[in-house]
Amino acid sequence: MEAEAARRLHRLLVELMALGHQKFFRAWHKYDAAGGLKKNQMKLVALLFHEGVRTATELSSKLDLEKGSLTSLLDSLEQRGLIRRSINPRDRRQTLVSLTVEGRRHMEKTIEAHQAILMQNLKDADAAEIERLIASLEVAVGIMRKL
Repeated sequence: MEAEAARRLHRLLVELMALGHQKFFRAWHKYDAAGGLKKNQMKLVALLFHEGVRTATELSSKLDLEKGSLTSLLDSLEQRGLIRRSINPRDRRQTLVSLTVEGRRHMEKTIEAHQAILMQNLKDADAAEIERLIASLEVAVGIMRKL
C-alpha cells in the first residue's frame, strides 16, 4: 500500500467511527442504558450474540480490554444472569464465555430497538443507497477479516 492510500484510508476509518458514533451508536447506547447495561457490557453481549462462544482471551483482544477489566466485566454480566463461564474441556487453562438464554433474550430485544433506530435514521435514504451502503460495509468487513 502506498503512503497516500494509507493516509486516505486512515481518514476514512476515523470519519466512519465518528459518524457511526454520532448517527447510531450513541442512540443505541441510550437504549442500552435504559436496559441497565453499560457500554462495554453491551459490546460483550453483542459480540457473544453474533460470534457465539469465545474464550476470555479472544474477548479481551476483540474488546481491547486488560485482563482485570475483562474479569470485572464478566463478573457483572454473570451476576445479572446474561453470560456463563465454563472451563474449556479441550484446554482446562482456558475459560469459555457464552450467553445464557436470558442474555440471548436481552440481545434480541436490543436488536429490535437498534433496527428501529436504523430505520428512523435512514428513512430519507432510498433503497438503492441503503443496498450500496450494506454492500460496501460487507466488502469492508470482508477485507478486514482477512487482515
